[in-house]
Amino acid sequence: MKEGTLSAIYNSRSKTFLSLCLCFVGGITWASAFDIGRRGLLVIYGLLLASGLLVALAWIIKRKLIFIHGKLLASLPFLGLCLFFFSLGLWRYALSKPLLNRQHIAYFAGANKTFDAQVVAEADVRLGYVNYIVQPVEYYGRVLVKQPLYPRYSVGRYLSVKCWLQNQINTDSDFNYIKYLARQRVYATCSFAQINEITAGRLEKKQTAKIVFFHWIFGLKDKVAERINLLWSEPQSSFMAGLLYGSRAGLPAQLSEAFNRAGLTHIIAISGYNISLITIGLMSVMTTVGLHRRRAFWLCLAVVIVFVIFTGASASVVRAGLMGILVLIGQYLGRLSRIFNTMILVLVVMLAVNPMVLFWDVGFQLSFLATFGLVYISPFIVDWLGFVKINWLIQMLGATLSAIIATLPLIMFQFGRLSLVAPLSNLLVLWIIPFLMLIGFLALLISCFSLPAGLILSALAQIGLNYVIIIATYLAGFSWSAVDIKISLGLMIGLYILLFFAIVRKLK
Repeated sequence: MKEGTLSAIYNSRSKTFLSLCLCFVGGITWASAFDIGRRGLLVIYGLLLASGLLVALAWIIKRKLIFIHGKLLASLPFLGLCLFFFSLGLWRYALSKPLLNRQHIAYFAGANKTFDAQVVAEADVRLGYVNYIVQPVEYYGRVLVKQPLYPRYSVGRYLSVKCWLQNQINTDSDFNYIKYLARQRVYATCSFAQINEITAGRLEKKQTAKIVFFHWIFGLKDKVAERINLLWSEPQSSFMAGLLYGSRAGLPAQLSEAFNRAGLTHIIAISGYNISLITIGLMSVMTTVGLHRRRAFWLCLAVVIVFVIFTGASASVVRAGLMGILVLIGQYLGRLSRIFNTMILVLVVMLAVNPMVLFWDVGFQLSFLATFGLVYISPFIVDWLGFVKINWLIQMLGATLSAIIATLPLIMFQFGRLSLVAPLSNLLVLWIIPFLMLIGFLALLISCFSLPAGLILSALAQIGLNYVIIIATYLAGFSWSAVDIKISLGLMIGLYILLFFAIVRKLK
C-alpha cells in the first residue's frame, strides 16, 4: 500500500473505523479458511502482543522520548491497531471451537448416554421425522435428536434422554454438515432416543425468561397456524404461513420446486433479502399514497420488529431483521450508500456473536450480499429506470434486480442452479407480496373477533395467493426455466472481484 494512501486512511476517522472492522472480519475469514482452533491460541496471543508493542512504540515516538524522522512511522499506531483487530478476529474464531473434555457432551460420542436436557429451538419438522436441538443440563454443547413425528416437545420443555451418541459425519463432498451444525453449537447427534418428559421437579425451576418468552411465541405461532388452516385451504394456507412467518412445513414438494425453479423461494424464507424487499415495498407504497416519510419509516420499523418477534427471534431471524432495518434507514435517509459503515459494524457484531456463520451459514451470506446489492447496485438500476414514472415500481424493480445480481455467483456456487426466469417472475410477483402479507395479517386478526369478516378478507387474499402460485407454476414449467450451473470457489471469488471493481468505477 502506498504511503499516501495509508496516510489518507488513518487521517480519516470513518476510513480508519472501516479498516479496523475489515481487519477483524479478515481475521475471522483467515481462521475459518484454515480452521484455526484453540491450539493456535499461543500464536494469536503472540500477534496480539506484537500489535501492542507497535502501538506502545508509536506512543513513545509521539511523546518524543525517541526522536526518529520519517512519515511512515506516523502510521505505526494504525498498523498496530490493524494487526490487533486481525488477531482479535483469529482469537474470536478460535474461542468458538469447543474443548472436547468430560464437561462437553461430544466427549461421550460412541457410547450410550443418559442425560437431562432442555429443548432450546423450535422443532424442525421433516418428512416422516422431526429434529430437536437440546441443551444438556450438566454438559456444554448441544445435541441434535432425530425423533418420530409424535409426540412433540415444545421449546423450554425438559427431557430425560437416553440414546447412542455419535459424532456427525460429512456425507456430501460439497457440503460440510459438521460445520453447519457447529454454527448452532451442535457437536453430537442421536436418532430415535428413549425420551421421557420431565413435567415437574428441580429442572422446571430453571426456566429462564428467554425460554418462557419463546415458549409463549411458539405457542402463539401454533394458534396462528390453526387459524390459517381455518381461513385458507391447501396449498394456499401453507403459502400464507410461509409469507407471514417463514414456515415451509406444509408446502407441497411440487410447489416448493416450482418456487425454486422460478427464483421465488426467497418470498417464503426469512432473510435480509426478503425483509428488505418488504420494507422497500411498504415504504414506497406508503409514501406514494401520501403518508409522510417519517411516519412511513416508523411504521415500517414497527412492522419489522413485530415480524422478527413473531417468527421466534432466532439468531438467523434477528440477523435478517437487522439487515432489513439497515436498508430501511438508508431508504429513509434518501441514499442507501450512506449506511455502508453501519452495515460493516453490524457484520462485525454478528460475527463477534457467532463467527461460524461467515463460512457455514448460507442464509447469512445471502442476506448480507443481498443487502450489499440493495445498498450499492440498486441506486444505479433505479437511475437507469428513470423513464418509469411509478416510484414504488421502480424501487421494487431496483431492489429485485440488484439482489439477484449480488447473490447470483453465490447461488451458482452453493446450489448449482441458475433460474433464467427469476427476473421476470420477481417482476410479476414481488409487487403484490406486501399487500398479501398485510391482508393476511388483518384476516387473522379480524377473524378472532368475527369469523365471517375474516373469511371475506381471506377470500381477497386467496385471489393474490392463486395469482402468485399460477405465475410460479407456469414459469417453472418450461424446460429451460432453470439450468444446472455449478461454479468453482475460485470463479465465484473472481466474479465478486469484477463486481466490486465495476461498482467502484461506477461510483467514481
